[in-house]
Amino acid sequence: MRKKIPEFAPVRWLVPFGWVSVLIGELLAGGRLRRVRPVDYVGRLSPRPVLFIHGERDSYIPHEQPGELFEAAGEPKEMWMAPGSDHAVARLDHPEEYIGRVLAFLDRYLRGVKRRRRPRKTA
Repeated sequence: MRKKIPEFAPVRWLVPFGWVSVLIGELLAGGRLRRVRPVDYVGRLSPRPVLFIHGERDSYIPHEQPGELFEAAGEPKEMWMAPGSDHAVARLDHPEEYIGRVLAFLDRYLRGVKRRRRPRKTA
């Protein structure tokens, strides 16, 4: 993240503020950002379904990471590599396909699932 901040800052003099915001976030979260390893935890989500959406030309996430996450995840799982998309813009580059895939995924795994209702509090 620290290496990416200069790319996001609209002007160079804002870069240190980006680093400070990351440090504040780390202090509030009680951990270091570089120690976060989703691959170590994604398997624990199973049996909950996971949909991975990754831009084929993601300039932020290392190209091998989506495959590693997908392999480490339990079932059910699905992955869509959005053609030509950068980080987090698949929904903008391919809006119809994005909506179609997300809705189909939700329909597959949530249709027919009964929600547990919390008992209402009576006054």
